[in-house]
Amino acid sequence: MRTSRFKMLRTFDWTVAELSQPIWVTSGCCVCLGEVKPPRQASVCFRLQSPTYFGTGAHPRTRAILLGLLETHLEGLSLLDFRAGSGLLGIYCARFGAEVVSHNEKEDALVKAIQNAILNDIPIHPATFSELEKGYAQSFDIIISHQITPQTARRDVHLMSKLVDRFGYILVSGWEARQHKFVQSIVEEFFDIEVVADLNGHPVLKAKR
Repeated sequence: MRTSRFKMLRTFDWTVAELSQPIWVTSGCCVCLGEVKPPRQASVCFRLQSPTYFGTGAHPRTRAILLGLLETHLEGLSLLDFRAGSGLLGIYCARFGAEVVSHNEKEDALVKAIQNAILNDIPIHPATFSELEKGYAQSFDIIISHQITPQTARRDVHLMSKLVDRFGYILVSGWEARQHKFVQSIVEEFFDIEVVADLNGHPVLKAKR
């Protein structure tokens, strides 16, 4: 019983404190889990079910992608939130005008991401891995993911290279600093890396076709 609970908790990135107060992404943008009330000083607040899947804005991997998107003009762009977790990244992008497709390999996780989108009155289109692998109906201007790992990197990045528009780019995180050279070498097989950044020991890459 203890083992199964431990595995379940590793799926999430919230702490006990975050169940009772806002999670601040920037000075004006926050995330509220469950019944936490949006603070008055927030210009943008996103609501997520509690508990939720990975991606509340508290973890550096999620935050790195969000910060990388802050200066991006998203209006009218097509975007794939790959391994979306809670769906927060896609919800954020849709809030600022992107047309978003949300992907999770596990059906229950995909359902949760869509439910979180509905909670925020945000339209998100779901996609399974098999749907993407068979050839999705559209290519994407941007593909984002905060859950790229050394174990899945080659499969995931190869698939992204087939799904991104010829003038598009990917913005990815998820691995630890000690794994960075390996993951970067895989990304470089398919993309030209433009930006390498780091947030609290969690690298983030921006790369174009």
